[in-house]
Amino acid sequence: MAHSRPTIERRQLGAELRRLREAADKSQKEAAEVIECDTTLVSRTERGQRSLKIMELRSLLDFYGAPASKREEILELGQAARQRQARRMYSDAFPGSFRRVSDHEQEATEIYYSESEVVPGLLQTEDYARALIQIASRALLSG
Repeated sequence: MAHSRPTIERRQLGAELRRLREAADKSQKEAAEVIECDTTLVSRTERGQRSLKIMELRSLLDFYGAPASKREEILELGQAARQRQARRMYSDAFPGSFRRVSDHEQEATEIYYSESEVVPGLLQTEDYARALIQIASRALLSG
């Protein structure tokens, strides 16, 4: 059986559901009984490996006593988690931790990078690159 690849939305949903379950002092077994499934489904959902049907998600939110202010946000996240993701063949060959980085890169909306001595590649100009090469050449010749 093929397993769904964790996505950012599934991971966020799983983390939110785990926080709500723990705050409500409920076990995965109790949660599984509410949505009439096996505990492995609850565990896989909390790890971001599976999504829930909206009806199951609503039942869990009721069971956990989720605050009204968070319910709509979590339901939207649940809907997004159910969307089929485009296959990315290049990242499927990566080991787990690198695949997660690849997933984060795809979902990124801004670059946050700090380097005190070198400008990141995407921001480098031709003149900047020439200056770096000249400095490196001088350092090699003098050293």
